[in-house]
Amino acid sequence: MRTRRPDDHYEIEALTKGIRVLEALEGTRWEPVGVATIMERTYLPRDTVDRSLKTLRLNGYAMQVDGKWTIGRRFMRFANSASRKEQVL
Repeated sequence: MRTRRPDDHYEIEALTKGIRVLEALEGTRWEPVGVATIMERTYLPRDTVDRSLKTLRLNGYAMQVDGKWTIGRRFMRFANSASRKEQVL
């Protein structure tokens, strides 16, 4: 009989790091933040933060404004859609 592994055995570490970078964009008032701030908030190295941000930008979840980073339009659509659904529940 096969035993089921706990969920943490299925974690995709790169995805977890990307989520941490996305969450670091929140800040206090969604103000654009620099890479150094994201590194401080996530404890991730610069290379990981840079690659995560560029991947998020390519997919519309982050954007760069005057050298700093903030959430992208696709993330905003996703959040608005989730918020509307939550109001229905």
